[in-house]
Amino acid sequence: TFTILYGLLTECTCSMLTLGSFLRDIPRRQLLFKSWHPFDKTTPIGFWSAYVHQTIGHYIGANVNIAFDTFIPGLMMATSAQLEILKYRFVALPKSVKTA
Repeated sequence: TFTILYGLLTECTCSMLTLGSFLRDIPRRQLLFKSWHPFDKTTPIGFWSAYVHQTIGHYIGANVNIAFDTFIPGLMMATSAQLEILKYRFVALPKSVKTA
């Protein structure tokens, strides 16, 4: 549940940043981030293609961040659980050898 909440919070933040940029930067013809492009950004097609590219990249970056921030701790928890099981088996090994 915390993973879903974290994902929703991150996506909401990304959406609010995009909405704020849409309301503030579109009338001034500014991009979300400063960048270099091999085409003229002052033309309408150049501006919109750069703007959409940056927006999609921003959402992809947010989703990659969510994936890494939740996958690595989950992997650590699974490894810790496996080590606890191994520890229990090592402790129980002498008892099972005596009964066998």
